[in-house]
Amino acid sequence: LDRDQIEDVPLDAIVNEEQLRQVLTGRVAAGPISPGAILTNRQWTEVSVEVIPLSDQIPSGKQAVTVSTGGVQGVNGFVEAGDHINMIITLDIAFDLLNLDSPLCKDINPTAENLAVLFWRVLQPRFGALLHEVKIFETEKNWASYRGD
Repeated sequence: LDRDQIEDVPLDAIVNEEQLRQVLTGRVAAGPISPGAILTNRQWTEVSVEVIPLSDQIPSGKQAVTVSTGGVQGVNGFVEAGDHINMIITLDIAFDLLNLDSPLCKDINPTAENLAVLFWRVLQPRFGALLHEVKIFETEKNWASYRGD
């Protein structure tokens, strides 16, 4: 592709595969890149030897925690292939939806203890060994957890 044939494209636009390969050698995106965006040389930054992945900075036996403050959360660049992560999934379910008439709770008393076992049995076939624990909170101080049979 010849730059003279392209209209309304930034001067430093990456217009062919060779330029893209050159830009990506030893460099990473300096920020988010939207789908369909025109790639330019200024969107990339050199990888420094001082960059230590977050997973390498966490002391042995410790965990990093992210706290949700909005609708979208990310751990861009922190989680790498082979890393193990803990997920906390919060479902705000009205208790009256878990009454004895509910197909999910048929034949059980929907206590925190019974719900922990029930949800384990629903989630375990889907997640297998990835599922570690189900914890049900009735209040901040009243909860039950289950880690399998």
